[in-house]
Amino acid sequence: MPRTLFTLTVLLAVVHCDAFSQIVDSTKDPATEYVHMYGEPDTSQIEEVATSTISKVVFDFNNDGLPDIALTCSHLWGAHIGPWEIYLGGKNGYYHFVGNLDFVADAVRVIPTKKGEAKAIAYSHWSAAQGELIESLISSKEIKEIKRTMIYPDYYAQNGDWKKYEELFSGHALPDSSIKIEDYRNTGVIKWIKSQY
Repeated sequence: MPRTLFTLTVLLAVVHCDAFSQIVDSTKDPATEYVHMYGEPDTSQIEEVATSTISKVVFDFNNDGLPDIALTCSHLWGAHIGPWEIYLGGKNGYYHFVGNLDFVADAVRVIPTKKGEAKAIAYSHWSAAQGELIESLISSKEIKEIKRTMIYPDYYAQNGDWKKYEELFSGHALPDSSIKIEDYRNTGVIKWIKSQY
């Protein structure tokens, strides 16, 4: 890709993200706005975006008793983990963007710490038996990373770190669903498909 085109692509992505953050501050449906942002032809000209998947998680991320929404697009991901934009729900039915959290839906645990706050522990897979635990605090004001720890969960050896991994994540997958951008662009219909773990 020519350098000038690459630079333009990055700038457009930044503009889209900034604009979207302003939109969701005043919407009751950030998921639909997110799909529209990536799904409209004028914002999805790049091949990797047009063939990507958008995923959504509805969950109480900050332990205030209200449902929140996490959204991500697969073209933003690295090899094993990717950033989710977290939108906290308010009593008025509106959502506000609080920050990004990197995780995979079946390898993250959200643990309440006190009213209005929770700790997220996410596993970033590096290799077959190596990865990193990323701990973050989530409140109504911010998402703050507090700790990173290397672990070596070897499934075949059933070692101590594997048992730790299982205790943290087994049975705690977040309820995510997804939609293919290509399907949305072809039909104009937003139909979320639940993931099976």
